[in-house]
Amino acid sequence: MYFLKLSLNFGKQIHGGYVKKLSITIFVIAFVHLCTPLSQDKDAVMFYNSGVESEKANNIDEAISYYSMAIGIDAKYAKAYLRRGDAYRKVKNNWKAKNDYLSVIKLDPKIESAHHNLGHINYETKEYSAAITNFTNALALNSTDAEVFYLRGCSYFMLNDYSNAEKDLLKVQELIPGYADVNEKLEKIRSEGGITVSEEKKKEEPLADVKKEEPIAEIKKDESIIEVKKEEIPAENIKTEVKNEDNQPDVKTEEKIETPVEVKPPAEELIRQGMAKYESGNYSSAIEYYNKAIEYYPDNAEAHYQKGRAYTEMSDFASAIDEYTRTVQLNPGHFKAFINRGYIYNERKEYERAISDYKKGIELDPGSSFGYYNLGVAYFSSGNKDKAAESFRQAANLGDSDAGDWLKANGYGQ
Repeated sequence: MYFLKLSLNFGKQIHGGYVKKLSITIFVIAFVHLCTPLSQDKDAVMFYNSGVESEKANNIDEAISYYSMAIGIDAKYAKAYLRRGDAYRKVKNNWKAKNDYLSVIKLDPKIESAHHNLGHINYETKEYSAAITNFTNALALNSTDAEVFYLRGCSYFMLNDYSNAEKDLLKVQELIPGYADVNEKLEKIRSEGGITVSEEKKKEEPLADVKKEEPIAEIKKDESIIEVKKEEIPAENIKTEVKNEDNQPDVKTEEKIETPVEVKPPAEELIRQGMAKYESGNYSSAIEYYNKAIEYYPDNAEAHYQKGRAYTEMSDFASAIDEYTRTVQLNPGHFKAFINRGYIYNERKEYERAISDYKKGIELDPGSSFGYYNLGVAYFSSGNKDKAAESFRQAANLGDSDAGDWLKANGYGQ
């Protein structure tokens, strides 16, 4: 979602795990009620076509401007968002590209390339669980795309899910023999994961026979098992009744019922499922998965962090702060949690706390344009315009165009 402004009005934007304050100059907006990839507005189409021509001439910045004008006229022009996202990727502005692809999916979830490209960005930024979700959505729309199978397989591999990684890479071999470095990756998977195709088949095919050969039913009927339990029961657990020897009752025992051991799913899998719900906007369901991960693995920092992101989207800022705080307690190097917590403090006008968190995030990740930009917003909001300019300049040097626009608009140049 875009948050538009007339002068200096800041809104939030969440992307790739970060929360960033974002400002965008407003254009004349004509809302189209029908959700369609194409625009019904001739002016929007004109600007879109101009953007395509600029892109063909390799004038990417100009193309982005034209696409933005098309979107300003028709806010539901999915195709313009898609092309602008592609253009942003060409100039290495992945977070803006990601935001555009998310807009495309919201407008028309059946546009396969938006899922594909969004997954590619998440893969590049090492958000492998989110990438898997994106690639899975893309494959639901086009089940013959070898590149998507390849990238999803690589994502599984990075999460040490060697079984699913191998399956995807074998599918790539089936679709396009000799594709990229699939053979080398399969060898690496089998060496690191200890999995081979033949072993996988052995695991899958004889399952029914194994169950038949195991004498499970006979063991349950065998009364000797109960006798063993009786012999091992401590004396103090035996209850007796004092009667004459001729009419002595059987010894009564307190049977101990063993609770079955619950198999815990991996934390990464629960988090991945939660992120899939998050990406679809179902934040309450996402939190349920994160809660389950925390129940099984209370010291998992990433589960707390992702739960904080969901609460942020729900504007439950108190709960979000609790989760981000727990994240940095468990992982003091989690710079994204500091930046996101800083965003909430800024929203609550607790500028000193916001500035402190942004500085900590930047200390941990000096290349964070998000951190510098948000620090500039906090300084500006607290009335320190010169400090804001210093932070915006750092953000602009790291490629943040919004920061550069602010500097120019306020007479600081660059």
